[in-house]
Amino acid sequence: AVVSTQSTGETELAGFMGDVNHVKVSAESQFNARFILGYSATLSVRGGVVHELGDNPRTWITDKFFCGGPGSVRGFYEDGIGRPLGGTMHWGAGFSLTRKLPFSPHI
Repeated sequence: AVVSTQSTGETELAGFMGDVNHVKVSAESQFNARFILGYSATLSVRGGVVHELGDNPRTWITDKFFCGGPGSVRGFYEDGIGRPLGGTMHWGAGFSLTRKLPFSPHI
């Protein structure tokens, strides 16, 4: 089996001369494997948290997490799942197994 991985992370610190104080951390990893007979498997995990800081803890809706759409949960509108005002933490995982069509060797 051929295996590959891809990981990304992001950290955001808000509060310098602004009206909100928080740290936002998110990460995503994807593991891919190619097997015999044209099978491929993908496992992906993601998560994040917004932690409010200081004496005046406030987080704007634009700083919160939303789920839905082809990048997180297929079959739902983009940002169409969960609380309408977003959330301060999220996690998700996915697994897919695909195979080439046996009668189409060029795809």
